[in-house]
Amino acid sequence: MRERQRQALEINDNIVQGLAAAQMALALGEQAQSEAAMTATLGAARGIITDLLGEVGTQSRLSPGDLRRATPTTLTAT
Repeated sequence: MRERQRQALEINDNIVQGLAAAQMALALGEQAQSEAAMTATLGAARGIITDLLGEVGTQSRLSPGDLRRATPTTLTAT
């Protein structure tokens, strides 16, 4: 359980807060700052996922479709 809590905190610190910063910058009209926050957040998310799944070519082998989304992404305004 402690490991899951650590992972949840890492996701919050790196992804949720990064997205919140990007959203705030965008709301303030700071497009360059928003884009920088999104780029950094994407990098952090990729790093976390790599840590959780393992590097390509390691013992955990993924098959086609293993990472398929349960629901499709939609790009709608909220």
